[in-house]
Amino acid sequence: MPSYELEPFTPDRSIRIVTATEILLPSSVRVLFWVNDPEQQVLWPDSADNLASCLNNSPSTSFDGDALGYPRRDYLWQHTCFELFIGLKNQTVYREINLSPAGVWNCYGFENYREPAQLPPVAAHDVQLLELKNQSQKLEAVLSFQQFFEAHQCGWNDLILGMTSVIKTQKQREFYFALQHSGVQADFHRKQDWIGSF
Repeated sequence: MPSYELEPFTPDRSIRIVTATEILLPSSVRVLFWVNDPEQQVLWPDSADNLASCLNNSPSTSFDGDALGYPRRDYLWQHTCFELFIGLKNQTVYREINLSPAGVWNCYGFENYREPAQLPPVAAHDVQLLELKNQSQKLEAVLSFQQFFEAHQCGWNDLILGMTSVIKTQKQREFYFALQHSGVQADFHRKQDWIGSF
């Protein structure tokens, strides 16, 4: 089970995040995010209703549900959110997966760096969320990549992985965590920072 400690973009170690992935079946993976927050700074959205109020009921957010009942919501990165970026080696296509402690999620498809350039991004339905659990300072999800693998004729060894997090705090501060930060600004879409593997 590969595990990583995410790096904050700003040199502040008051919050630490460790992530791990575990392949369960030929096309499913368990993803874990552990948050070490001894000062209890993190602002946790705790339900879909709470998150909806946090988002100020923006009319541009979608609230579609998949067959398994996990609602999809846009703009989750505006609040505490855990993310995966999945790319194909030697190809430009990639997926951005947002997981919220509020029990909602989304998956977006990109053909190239931030393309198509629209907000919210284009939803992708070739990755399915099978399970999402939020426990005290821990988020666990199980995702199926079966349709993605079939559409792109690929498997685990063909993927590159970025694991990231946006953390909002009680004091209205914002922290950006990733496997590494190679740019002058925090930018989770930079493939050179996707150094994880399954």
